Amino acid sequence: LPSGFTFIGKNERSDYQYRIIVGNISLKLEGTYRGEEPMIEEMHAYIRGIREGTIIVEDEKVVSGSVVSFLREKEQGERQVHPVGDLSGLAERGEQGKGGPVPVSTDKTSPILAARAGAIMPLSHFGEMMGPGFGGSLSYGKEGMFFRGLGAGIEGGCYYLTGKDSMDSENQKTDRGFFVPVQGYCGYRFDLPMNFSAGPFVSAGLAYLTMIYTYRDRTTFQVRDRTTDDIDPVVNGGVFVHYKIRGSFIVSFRCLYGYMVGSEGGMYIVTDLGVLYHL
Repeated sequence: LPSGFTFIGKNERSDYQYRIIVGNISLKLEGTYRGEEPMIEEMHAYIRGIREGTIIVEDEKVVSGSVVSFLREKEQGERQVHPVGDLSGLAERGEQGKGGPVPVSTDKTSPILAARAGAIMPLSHFGEMMGPGFGGSLSYGKEGMFFRGLGAGIEGGCYYLTGKDSMDSENQKTDRGFFVPVQGYCGYRFDLPMNFSAGPFVSAGLAYLTMIYTYRDRTTFQVRDRTTDDIDPVVNGGVFVHYKIRGSFIVSFRCLYGYMVGSEGGMYIVTDLGVLYHL
């Protein structure tokens, strides 16, 4: 548990009992265990209320106030509480007698799993060969690797591409294709009001592209069926918007612009919608 809390134990009436110390105020609480995140959110909410004076404590009990409006305290960055069991060490750090709280960071690396479904729109020369398609992706990453909001990970996807009839102009008719990118990504998340967050991201890796098409020889006019396979580097850049539903679940919307390096006009746009889960 973060500094500032002392776990007491549990009794016949509740799953846990703990004590919060903010300055010279001590508060004892008990409740039913519903998971680590709700429990810690409750603790931070009481600390915020005590610090701001919206929760009044007497004899280690709440006599006035509510924590309902402070449940997003966990999302607001650094916590400021007195470390339990280390109050005597405040003098050595020059904090004794100031009457102010001690900053304590509770940020940590958070693993994230994500599943998304979306659409892809080939552009330029890529768009002349293939039509729009659909598919999805899976990713695994971590947030808070170096500082709050920064995330990175790996992602793999697969998209089915519809064909395009270019027999008159290009002497070929594409039946279908598959686009399979595997890449690493990095992004930064900015917190917004109302459980929303947003930010930019970039990614890079390799993509496998296969096309099944019919080709007409320009000289003999003979029609043949062909299949081409290629692997090219890809780079992408885009933006995302997140909405936290409840607990560890987040709805995510993304829009990105990508380019297949080394190909002729291999540009595309992808939009997708998915669900993120914080492990």
